[in-house]
Amino acid sequence: MSLRVKLVSAFLAMLAISRVCSGQAQQIVNLWPENIKPKTATKSLISTLRCIKGDTYQVFSLRNNQKHEVFRLLTGYCDKGKPDTNPSAGILVDADMNHDGKLDFIWTGTTEEFTRLLWFMSKDAHYECIDLLKTAEIAWQKKFGGDAPDFSDVGPDYLVDEVLWDWRAKILTLMIGPNDEDHSKSDDVMLKIGPSEFVSDTRY
Repeated sequence: MSLRVKLVSAFLAMLAISRVCSGQAQQIVNLWPENIKPKTATKSLISTLRCIKGDTYQVFSLRNNQKHEVFRLLTGYCDKGKPDTNPSAGILVDADMNHDGKLDFIWTGTTEEFTRLLWFMSKDAHYECIDLLKTAEIAWQKKFGGDAPDFSDVGPDYLVDEVLWDWRAKILTLMIGPNDEDHSKSDDVMLKIGPSEFVSDTRY
């Protein structure tokens, strides 16, 4: 099963989301915070589950305009017309992470087959969907050559431990280690990635 995202009327969504102007901005943002449960509702978005042609979609709308859909993501199948509840699917971060005055969103979701970590980044008058795990795979290939680990795989040989975004330096830092509790820190790999190397999910 592939994950599909449908961005609907993104231009109007960008206009409707208010600017974030609260105090000194945090320079480093953790895009994959540990032990944080994905949220189905945030300060700016709410979501509902819908069955569409046998598939379950998590549909996000603006909190202050619930008729306005921002994006939807496939999270499972429907059972006899009832949507599948996937507690692993939702928003991890709701913040202005590239400091253009518009909110960005980090979404994650896990099924029996794969994990996804997506950054809906505001860009001009729309959102660009950045596949962060695929970005890590491409950066790994550039650094080491050969085939990269499949970080979206459930139970992979390597795990992405940290995903940190430095908005001032415009650098994404990923810490990757073997999927083994007893591994040494010397086995960890650090990848530093600039925006020009981000991998967009062009299917969406």
